[in-house]
Amino acid sequence: MRRFCLVLASAMAWLGGPASAAEPPEPPEAPQVLEHRCGDLIVIGRVTVLSYGDIEDENDLLGHGVFTVDVDIARVLRGSETRRRVRANFVAHAQIRHDLDFLMALSPRKGREYLLNRFVIWDRTPRPVLAGKCT
Repeated sequence: MRRFCLVLASAMAWLGGPASAAEPPEPPEAPQVLEHRCGDLIVIGRVTVLSYGDIEDENDLLGHGVFTVDVDIARVLRGSETRRRVRANFVAHAQIRHDLDFLMALSPRKGREYLLNRFVIWDRTPRPVLAGKCT
């Protein structure tokens, strides 16, 4: 009986309360898809912003800038990189958070640097997924 009560309580919590014919449960949220380029390094990690530079373009209404960051790699999912910290640049109108893990697509650039093309928060439900095919 105790097991049945636990299962029933879990089911009710998952559904958001007692079952009701008037309110069907919401469908689960679809995972965010990370598009990436062929040859990108795909990693999970965090970033530390090192510097910021303005992009002076009169057509840029949002005020984008170029950020230089260090990417601390926790795990490599695709590609090959032996370093646990790499340097990257990205263009954005806001700074990326340093206290969250991200799923990131890094394109190799000159030297040993990368361009941070795309990133999504890793610690979310459901977890983000990689696009089936690279572009």
